[in-house]
Amino acid sequence: MTKHVYKIGDEFRLEPPYAAKYDLHGIYKAEAVHDGPMGQVIRFNGTKLAHGFALKPITQSDQPAPSIFERGVLDLISKITYKPGWSIWTGTDGDRVYVQLSVNAFAEASMDSVKRDGTRTPWKSAKRYLSPHMCRQELVGVIFGLIKDAELHEIHEWFRYKGASIYNPHLDPDALAALARKKTSFVVRENAMTMEEAA
Repeated sequence: MTKHVYKIGDEFRLEPPYAAKYDLHGIYKAEAVHDGPMGQVIRFNGTKLAHGFALKPITQSDQPAPSIFERGVLDLISKITYKPGWSIWTGTDGDRVYVQLSVNAFAEASMDSVKRDGTRTPWKSAKRYLSPHMCRQELVGVIFGLIKDAELHEIHEWFRYKGASIYNPHLDPDALAALARKKTSFVVRENAMTMEEAA
């Protein structure tokens, strides 16, 4: 494929590895272009610089050009920040636009809650599909909820009681159902004003 020669005003995305590394997932315009030792250097988003090989021009994308709604979602995502190592992605399944979290190996949330030996594994959250009828408040709320659910998932995985992960979200529901059928599995108080448990 012929290498794209960028001009001022050209629109592009960063290729996925660079987008994840620098947490830049929007659609950007070339504001200045000059030639360097490694090819073209493009200035965008005010002061950001990138080599041409790190970019994917919208006009030559293998995917259809983003819809007006997807462009709006990308613009909104570019205004949201969270912890280091957390990124917000958007994409399409057919004509359905979704958002998804990506956590890299530098984020605390990438630490293995089972091994607890410092092992880190990047991961992605579930996808949340968006309606083109959503307003900004609803879109921001979906992304906030996605982050909140991911953090709560981590809490459930890391919490231990007597060394056991009793709230782990990956517990087998059939095993929980069997436990819940046993009367001895329940702890109750006859008098709610005391800490004394019923026999």
